[in-house]
Amino acid sequence: MIGVGLAAATTMVLVQAPTASAATWTTFYAQESVKIRQKPTKSSTALGLVPKSAAAKALMSGGSVKVYQGGMHNACGSKGNIKYNQWDKVRYKGITGYVPHPCMLPFKP
Repeated sequence: MIGVGLAAATTMVLVQAPTASAATWTTFYAQESVKIRQKPTKSSTALGLVPKSAAAKALMSGGSVKVYQGGMHNACGSKGNIKYNQWDKVRYKGITGYVPHPCMLPFKP
């Protein structure tokens, strides 16, 4: 009897961990030519350029563009508000980096 109870006590149940959901990327267009930065700051290394009206993919989260807080900028129609600090993560021609949030539009300018 002791051996049977011990065998039952050592039975293992394997549970699979939930998998992370894949990132969703959606097409957006550059309002004006804008540099893709390595980090979400104006002083970060420029990795490339998205030309005006060019299509790039923006990272989405919950049905909206995922916005990152970063360095201050006054790019792309932010009306000179130097306190604007929101950035989008984008992919363009094999380059992934950050552009100021107001620079990317869901329609071609």
